[in-house]
Formats: sequence, structure tokens, C-alpha cells
Amino acid sequence: MMRQDLIDAFSRIVGANHVLTANDTLLEYAYDKDPGFSRLPDAIIEPADTAEVSRVLALANAEKIPVYPRGYGSNLYNAITPVEGGIILLLRRMNSLLEIDTANLAATVEPGIFVADLNKEVKKFGLIFPPDPGTIFTATIGGMVAQNATNIRSLKYGSTKHYIMGLEVVLADGKILKTGGKNVKDVAGYDLTKLMTGSQGTLGIITKVIVKLMPAPETQKCLLAGFKNFVDAGKAVKAILDDKIVPATLEFMDSVTIQALGSKAPSSLPPDIKAALIIEIDGITKVVENDMAKISAILQAHNVQQVTVAETEIEQDAFWNARRAAITSLAKSNDIMWMTDAIIPRSKAADMVDKITSIASKNKLTIAAFGHIGDGVLHPTILFNASDKSLISHASNAMKEISAAALELGGIFCSRFQEDRSGQPETYAKQAIKFSLDPNNILNPVNRVKEG
Repeated sequence: MMRQDLIDAFSRIVGANHVLTANDTLLEYAYDKDPGFSRLPDAIIEPADTAEVSRVLALANAEKIPVYPRGYGSNLYNAITPVEGGIILLLRRMNSLLEIDTANLAATVEPGIFVADLNKEVKKFGLIFPPDPGTIFTATIGGMVAQNATNIRSLKYGSTKHYIMGLEVVLADGKILKTGGKNVKDVAGYDLTKLMTGSQGTLGIITKVIVKLMPAPETQKCLLAGFKNFVDAGKAVKAILDDKIVPATLEFMDSVTIQALGSKAPSSLPPDIKAALIIEIDGITKVVENDMAKISAILQAHNVQQVTVAETEIEQDAFWNARRAAITSLAKSNDIMWMTDAIIPRSKAADMVDKITSIASKNKLTIAAFGHIGDGVLHPTILFNASDKSLISHASNAMKEISAAALELGGIFCSRFQEDRSGQPETYAKQAIKFSLDPNNILNPVNRVKEG
């Protein structure tokens, strides 16, 4: 429990209405979307601007109080869980779109703005912010930067870090750091913008972001393809990419995921489908039409059972709404959901799905697999009932086996369950950076920076 004099001090900074200590409120912020671990914070503090964040951190640092930045809690790896108590720094109030600079193809935003809201505004100028984490209605820009989130459009457009031009960051002691800017060529030296991107709140609190925008594509086409086995789906993906076709999105869902979707699953998928691909092409109309014709031919050559091309925006939205609902649908299907990332060479994606299926059978578990198969990013998700305690050990074994399978296929494994496989020089460098910027270890004090 936090001392009353500290609660009073924080209240003077942000206002008494924005320091929350009621137990039922604290419980809401004890976990993220991954229910595997929870811990009550001592207080929730809601700053309104950079100056308030700076003053809060200065006081927290002096008192050695842990601080965990949080947006809307859509994180899946406990990176915002207050594992050592302390403060949840809730950045929802800082959600403004500060500037759209069409001349420099940039926008300046606060961390709490939703990705969907940013895109809604820049669309008026014929622009897009390309990264799409699949949860655009709950994902914030600050969270995407902190996680360097991969996304549905990574195959063509790259990850979040490719669209972060500059940051304003409050350091652990309250100092305000500004990095990068709108210049295409920045000065030589340490790239502090890239350092902060993906740092998961362990090095500073992001308070402003300059994002890079892109002209909206002239047109786009989307299709849904269903297969009776993983192998054909994987071979089709490889053939598409081998033909030098670069879709904007190339997403995969297995039968477990499709079944969990229930009524949200696209109606065009037959019940015996074991694997589904959602493929979107965007760009110049003629090129899009040509690529779609090639993709259709490739799918037919790889035993596709069902192909549905979205003829309207409503039909296209139905495909993506199903994909976006995957996590929540799987979470509702069982009491406990352990989700992770298996990042493998895309040529091995079908092999990875096959191994996940075997691991599920061996451990008598239900394991879903879905994700950005075009990038080789899959999300193995273990589902089990909390009442059967024996399944916890089975799930732990399955996680280890999934990790080993990813490594065997030349990939990496990102999860709260993984062991740190960083080499000694890499670990030393990370620790040195952390200590230099946060010597009291108050910022998200359990370092969860993952490989990849």
C-alpha cells in the first residue's frame, strides 16, 4: 500500500481525481490480455501531459517506486503487469493528434491515440499509417512503439520501427528527451529513436511520437482461401512469394482458430477446412488485378478448396473482422490461454504448424495457430481449462517443445515463458544501457525485452 503522503504528492501533480487507489479499480489493472499472471499495483496515476509525466517520474525515482506505462492493456506478454507493485502510469488522457504535416508525410501524436483514430484522420488527406497490429481499435501508438509491434501489413510495409521518425521520452529521473525528427536524413550518431522503440517501457515513458505516413494505395483487393491441410496452404504461400508477388497482407488461421470464431467466422469457409489464408493486394489498379489473377492460379495449383474474393468493402471488412476477433474468440473458448510468438523462416511456416499440431496431440492439449504467415510469424496459443490442474504441466511442456521446434526450424521464440538466450556481450550491453538511463530500476523493473 502506498503511503498517504505520496498519494497526496502525486495528487498535487495530476489532480486528486487522477490518482486511483480503490481496490476494485486496482484489480482492473493487475493484468493485461494474457491472464497468466496478475499483481495489484499500489496506485493508478493518469497524467495529462509531458510536464506531469516528468514530475511523476522525478518523485517516483526519488522514492524508488516502480512505474509501469500503460495504454489500453491489449498487450499479450505481461509487459505492463505491475510485477513489483508500484504505479501504473495510465496514458489514456494523452490521446491527441497534434499535427498532420502533409508536406513531410508525418503526423505528431500523443501515445494514447488509437491506431484506428489516427488512420481515420489521415485518410482525409489521402494518407495512411501502414502498421496494423490486428487490434487497431484498442491498440495505441504508444503501445505499438514500446513493443515495436509486428503487424498484419509487415510483409509489404515493414514493422512499427520503420514508421517512427521521432519521439519525446521522459527518462526515469524526469528529464525530457527528444529524439529524431521529420528530417529524412538525420545526423550521424546513436539512433536513440530506435533504441526507445521496442524498449517496452524499461528506458523511458513515451509522451509524443512523430510517425511517418504513406500515400494511400490506389486500390486494394482481398480474398479468403480455404485448404483441407496445412501443407498445401504453406506451399501456396511459398509459391506466391517465389513469384515475386508481395501482398500487403498474408494471414493464416488454423481450424482451431476458425472453430473458436464461431458465428464470426466467414460464412464462405466449408466446415472441413483445416487452414485459411486471407490475402490482400494493394497498389496501382492494373498491377493489383494482375497479381490477383496470378495468386488465384497459384491457389488452384495447390489444391485450394474454396476461394472467395471480396467484391465490396463490407465483404472485405467481414474477412478482417474475423481475423481481428481471433484472440478474443480463443480467449473465450477456454479458461486459460497461453499465447506466444514463433518466428520462423516463412518457407518453414507449414512445418511449424505441423509441429504445433503434433505437440498438441502429444500433450493432450488444444493449441491454435494463426498469424502473419507471410512474415513467418505465428502465434501458437495453448487453451485449457483451469479446473484440470494436470494440464498446467502439460502446457508448460508444450511451450518448451514449441520453443525447441521454432529454434530447430531456424527461427526464434518470443514469450514470457522463454529463457533468455542472449549471449554474454548482448546481455552486458542491455544491462549497461538500462543502468545508465534508469539506475534505480524503477521503469518496468523486470526487463522483458525479447529476442526479435
